[in-house]
Amino acid sequence: MTACKPSSDLNRLAMSRLDSVVGRDLAEKENLEGTIKLTDVKTVFDSDSLCIVQCLAVCKDSLGTETALPLRYILVRDFFMSIAKGHTVYSEGLFGANLLSDDEVKGIHKEIAEGGPRSYEYYVGVTLPIEDIQQDR
Repeated sequence: MTACKPSSDLNRLAMSRLDSVVGRDLAEKENLEGTIKLTDVKTVFDSDSLCIVQCLAVCKDSLGTETALPLRYILVRDFFMSIAKGHTVYSEGLFGANLLSDDEVKGIHKEIAEGGPRSYEYYVGVTLPIEDIQQDR
């Protein structure tokens, strides 16, 4: 596995996709439609192979009550599938998850560092390949 060095490329891609992924997933899974505002957007982890972003999705439920849903978005570069397919393959997932404090973010960094390849494999395993992204050749 390639070394995980700080990089903003994956983070930029994650941030560019975040609004549309949240809108799509909340419409499909939670049957929420209308305006969804993302607040408290924070990058929790960013490397050349993994980016984790947390945020609140503020929207109105079916009764018109404003609701704030804490979410965690994961974008991972799948090195194994990239080799198999001959071009970069990304996977992503959006999960309901409490917002992490700064201390909890430090814990995530430590957990990922200690887990090494197992951590990376976990994040590949909980995400799905992205079909709607322009792949480099």
